[in-house]
Amino acid sequence: MEVYGATKKMASGERNEDAFTIIRDPHFIVAVADGSGRAFGVATRALAYLAKMVRNTCANDLKLFHTWECYAASLDAYLEGGKETTLVAATVIGEGVYGIQVGDSRCYKVNSADFYLNSVGVDTKKRLGSGVHIAAPIHTRLQSEDWLIFATDGAWTTFDRLSLQKAQREAQHFSDIPTLLLQQAARHGGAADDMTIVVVRR
Repeated sequence: MEVYGATKKMASGERNEDAFTIIRDPHFIVAVADGSGRAFGVATRALAYLAKMVRNTCANDLKLFHTWECYAASLDAYLEGGKETTLVAATVIGEGVYGIQVGDSRCYKVNSADFYLNSVGVDTKKRLGSGVHIAAPIHTRLQSEDWLIFATDGAWTTFDRLSLQKAQREAQHFSDIPTLLLQQAARHGGAADDMTIVVVRR
């Protein structure tokens, strides 16, 4: 699995309230989080807590949305009463992609024919730490020509097929894609928010 990420704080920000993590052992998992407002590192804390929870989970359980819902419920309770964060996280097992979205961070699947969100219909204001979070499942397939793109709202606001094609033309290597997409987002208004993108392919 090939995976690269990049993150950039807002132009006027003191610190970056986005965070991402890439876990390779014992399971391949990508997670992105976006703390709300002056969140004082809540996204980083949430991802560290998630990493502890998945450590002893078997692969078959990671295929179940119930497992991801339990993670979200634990995170919601852990953070409740403090700052809130979004979360989009998924594992790849065989060709299957299984995960969760809470809040307005997103996961896209893209290839030469398709460009679509892997989950829709989430109440984006009911984030982790709110005590009333709402989660949506991520379930798709990742085949040889497919990419997964995880993004926080500062990055996906201007993200579309044309911006992805432009980044593909300019990239010398797959690892360049996240930074090129963030640069495009910054030029089109994204610099007013923290931005994070992680890209995955086989």
